[in-house]
Amino acid sequence: MSYALEINVHYEDLRWTELRDDLAQHFQKILNTTLEPFLKEAASVHQELAITLNNVEQMRGINNEHRGKDKPTNVLSFPHYESLQDILETTHPVTLGDIVLCLDVIEAEAKEQNKPLDHHIAHMLVHGALHLIGFDHEVSEVEAEKMEAYEEAILEQFNIPSPY
Repeated sequence: MSYALEINVHYEDLRWTELRDDLAQHFQKILNTTLEPFLKEAASVHQELAITLNNVEQMRGINNEHRGKDKPTNVLSFPHYESLQDILETTHPVTLGDIVLCLDVIEAEAKEQNKPLDHHIAHMLVHGALHLIGFDHEVSEVEAEKMEAYEEAILEQFNIPSPY
């Protein structure tokens, strides 16, 4: 059996399509690199997730509806499983969850942090994917450090310097 990850990209803001011609394929490479080490031994050989690419107004609404915060954010993750262990033990095809990325916020942060937009998008995608498999930087400082270390190691494979 081999590892298989299917991603479904939904463009709610078409400005995302202007960033690069191979955006979906680029996301696929980043997500395979991020998730395969954790999921390649899963009982189910097929995992999938959805990525929604939106703008500030759309993200504000989603963040308000799901988190009670009436402001946009860079990335939101909606995991379908409680833990990585739950995913690993599931024998049927697994829908990991949904990642939502906001172009306006990510662009503003990249500019403010003086980093390439492509690097910041990759970081937010990795960050969102780790949330889908149970990582949570808000639980404790130790968990935050562990998540950041994984993010740095994954991004390094794409020659992206540490975002921290």
